[in-house]
Amino acid sequence: MVIAIIATGAYYYGFRAHDPHVRATCRLRDAAGQIDAILKPGTRVEYVGTDYTLQFYLNTVRPLSTAGEAVRLMALPVPIIIIMSSTYQEAIKMSLAEMPVYLLFQSEDIVVFSNRPPSQT
Repeated sequence: MVIAIIATGAYYYGFRAHDPHVRATCRLRDAAGQIDAILKPGTRVEYVGTDYTLQFYLNTVRPLSTAGEAVRLMALPVPIIIIMSSTYQEAIKMSLAEMPVYLLFQSEDIVVFSNRPPSQT
């Protein structure tokens, strides 16, 4: 039994620690911890192109929105937070050039922004 536990620990924390998928999952877990500190109860949150792993760590389950839907939602008069994959950032940034956009968090994989300053979200 002890050998099985040691072997399992070595496999997951040693051999797989450098696997790109494991590293990406760890980055999402770390990002979720920082994003969770930003989110306030009752604020609408939409996801664009993110991995569902991020929603797992944030304890939410929502369908993904499209980039076009995110732009439309940013124009609403209510506070909204958009959590997106960083690959969508440039496409949406161009569409939001005329609107006030507040960057709340950015990492290698995730960008979080809002249509309100952090104190109002």
